[in-house]
Amino acid sequence: MPGVGKKTILIVEDQDLIAEVEKKSLENYGYTVITANTGERALAILNEGPSIDLILMDITLGDGPDGPEIAEMILKVHDIPLIFLSSHTNPEVVERTESITSYGYVVKKSGITVLDASMKMAFKLFEANRKTREAKDKLEATLNALPDLLLEVGSDGGIFDCHSPRTAGSFQADTDLIGKNIAEIHTPDVTSAIFDAMREAEGKGFSVGSQFESAVPSGRRWFAISVSRKPDVSRIPHFIILERDITEGKRSEAALEAAFKENRALLMELQHRVKNSFNMIKAMVELAAGAQASAEAKAALLEIDVRITCISELYSLLYSSGTFTEVRLDEYCLRIAPPLAGLAGNISIVTDMDAMVIPAKMAAPIGLIVTELITNAVKYAYQDNRKGTITVALKKRGGGAVLRVHDDGIGLPDGFDLSSDVGVGLTLVQGLAEQIGAAFRMESDEKGTSCILEFR
Repeated sequence: MPGVGKKTILIVEDQDLIAEVEKKSLENYGYTVITANTGERALAILNEGPSIDLILMDITLGDGPDGPEIAEMILKVHDIPLIFLSSHTNPEVVERTESITSYGYVVKKSGITVLDASMKMAFKLFEANRKTREAKDKLEATLNALPDLLLEVGSDGGIFDCHSPRTAGSFQADTDLIGKNIAEIHTPDVTSAIFDAMREAEGKGFSVGSQFESAVPSGRRWFAISVSRKPDVSRIPHFIILERDITEGKRSEAALEAAFKENRALLMELQHRVKNSFNMIKAMVELAAGAQASAEAKAALLEIDVRITCISELYSLLYSSGTFTEVRLDEYCLRIAPPLAGLAGNISIVTDMDAMVIPAKMAAPIGLIVTELITNAVKYAYQDNRKGTITVALKKRGGGAVLRVHDDGIGLPDGFDLSSDVGVGLTLVQGLAEQIGAAFRMESDEKGTSCILEFR
């Protein structure tokens, strides 16, 4: 008959004739069979001979140790399935073997078919036990690696099982917790939080995120808990609770928060001082301009004053908003554009702004561009004190934005070339546009001139 493959069987039988008959029967079923007529011989084969997959052990083995004694010696050293194969049927003998091995007891007269079936079952049970041991060892290693206290508790808070990490001082020992109730090891408010988490886990299977402070042998510590409901093993729901010591993390968070607040305060103070410095420089420039007899020198100083105001307003906006990395461009433009109408009494400035936020490092170049374009329009677009309107529009477009400064003045001269026919102001505008990766162009018709900045 077909067998189970070339598994090697050791028959321990003191009757050579019986051993030979059993060997032939098993070989017909595809097994490789080795025999030993004494317990000592069996031990020698296991220690020195080929690998054995299963042992068939007789009860009586002559004058030396009997089968159960030899089996105990073997199983202390070797992890191997062992079946007792004997003619004894009295309960005392069978019960004695049950404490030695769980792979079975077969009566010799049962026949080869029953024996083969018992052996196959033993192989399956041995493989299942091996996998169970591996899983248990893996679980034990995992638990030992975790820094968490693991509790198995009932819905009433009673602790059925516990695994405490090796971190001395953070948790109580396992033996101190089993049999207690969580209410005995935690304060009422912490106990209430754990029961809340258990109720949440009962409803949806798990609960995470709860944190609490508790007294432990090493002092007061912070813990985070995770709870999952264990598959029902009894009428009383059981829960697995993991308590992790997060004290060091809490301390780090507190230190980072304190450092952040300190740095924020320092940066706010720095911005305030920069703003004050700009105001002082602005006052000095205005005093210098007022003392100039030359109209040309006075105009140059006033242009510098306008640029200083532009940057000063940015720091003022950053300071008042409490932000350091972003700025509302529409609010910034509204701060710097309308006051420039004061450069000439005949000009009014209107705005049309979409709300948008840009990085602070882009705001200063754009603010200077707006200032230069309005200043240019005031200087060149309106002759003979002609009244006019300058429109500053900021609109979102796709993933970017378009800033348009339009004047209704005389327009650009014929043959104007932006690449060559420009003064200091437009040269500065083009340089700033390139700095922020923006595209700048100018358009002119009978309705005036439009200066267009497109950026992302």
